[in-house]
Amino acid sequence: MNFKKENGVSEVVGVLLMLTVTILLVSSVAIIMNNSVETTEKPITANVVATDIDDGNVILELISGDSFSLDMISIKLGIREESDKYIILKGDSFESYTNSRIISLGDRFKILGENNGTTIKIENFLVSKGKHLMYTIYDSEGKPISSGEILVA
Repeated sequence: MNFKKENGVSEVVGVLLMLTVTILLVSSVAIIMNNSVETTEKPITANVVATDIDDGNVILELISGDSFSLDMISIKLGIREESDKYIILKGDSFESYTNSRIISLGDRFKILGENNGTTIKIENFLVSKGKHLMYTIYDSEGKPISSGEILVA
């Protein structure tokens, strides 16, 4: 009787190899998909200060940081002495002193408002003289960029 000796890989080793290959493929696909979904938009880093209130318009100036478009920001206004009152403004509520909507270092822009003698009115938001107008500027993702306050005189 002649017995042939069979050489080969055991079933356990074969299953482990297939499992390893499957895990590597799934991991590679997950890494590729995670990188493709990631946003490449850099957050805005800027220091914007309210410098004056002129005829009801709040004048703001970019004193350091990145340039940004007025269309990429929103501004929350509130009154320090009345913390329950606030308004959130976007796009058309701001105007630059140049024809550009891009604000660069040293540029000024304004929040459009009206002076009623004893108050300033920004859309339907009223701030009396002697109160502090607080502002927080947010980027398009809702992350705060800059904040501060100015006395309405």
